[in-house]
Amino acid sequence: MKNKLFSGESINIEYKVEMPKKSEKYMKTVVAFANGRGGRIVFGVDDKTLNIVGMNPDTIFQTMDSITNAISDSCEPKIYPDVTLQSIDDKTIIVVEIFAYMKIIEKWGTGIPRILRECKEYGLKKPELIDFDGDFRVNMYRREEKSKTTQTTTQTTTQTTTQTTIKLTKNDHEILQVIQNNPALSQKEIAMELGWTVDRVKYYLNKMKKQEAIRRIGSSHKGYWELLIKL
Repeated sequence: MKNKLFSGESINIEYKVEMPKKSEKYMKTVVAFANGRGGRIVFGVDDKTLNIVGMNPDTIFQTMDSITNAISDSCEPKIYPDVTLQSIDDKTIIVVEIFAYMKIIEKWGTGIPRILRECKEYGLKKPELIDFDGDFRVNMYRREEKSKTTQTTTQTTTQTTTQTTIKLTKNDHEILQVIQNNPALSQKEIAMELGWTVDRVKYYLNKMKKQEAIRRIGSSHKGYWELLIKL
C-alpha cells in the first residue's frame, strides 16, 4: 500500500500537504475520480517532494469528518468516500478513497435542472429523485388542490427538518450500529469491534452525545448506551 500511495501523482492519486480551507480546492478532483476509475486523495503528504508531513493528531478526527461532510454535501448524487487513517514513519495521514460511479455524476447533472425548472414554471410539486444503486428514478406529480398541496408541503418540511437536525457521518453510523447490536459495550470494546483506537471512538461518542444522538445510562463499566435516534 505504501508503494502505491507514494508512487507520485497520477490520474487516480493526488496529494495535499494539509486540508485546504476551501473544499473547492479538492472537490474537482473528487468529481473527476467519481466520473473516472476512482482514485485516492492523500492528506498529509507534500505533492512536490512526496515527503510525509502528517496531519495534526489533536484535530485529525474532526478533519476526517470535515472531509466526509464536504464531499457528501457538495455532490449530487451524493458521493460517500472511504476515509481512513494510516500511520507511516510515526506520522499519520488521511487517505480518502473515491469509488468510480460510472459517470453517474455527469449523467445526473445534465437534465435534472431543466426538469426542476419546468415543473416550477408550471406550478407543479417539486419532483422526487430516488437513487437505486447506480440508476435513478424521477417521480413527477400532477397539479394538486391548494389544501392538499399545503398539507403535503407542511409534512415534507416537518420531516426534512427532523431528519436534518442531526447530521451523522459514515463513522458515526458504524459506531451506532455496534451500539445497537450490543448497548452494554464499553468504549474499549467498541474500539476492538471496529478496529479503531479508543481515542477515535471516544471522539465520536462525545460528539454524538452533544448532538443528542446517544446517551450513556449508568456507569462506564456497568451501564449501557441508549440510541436517541432511529437508524
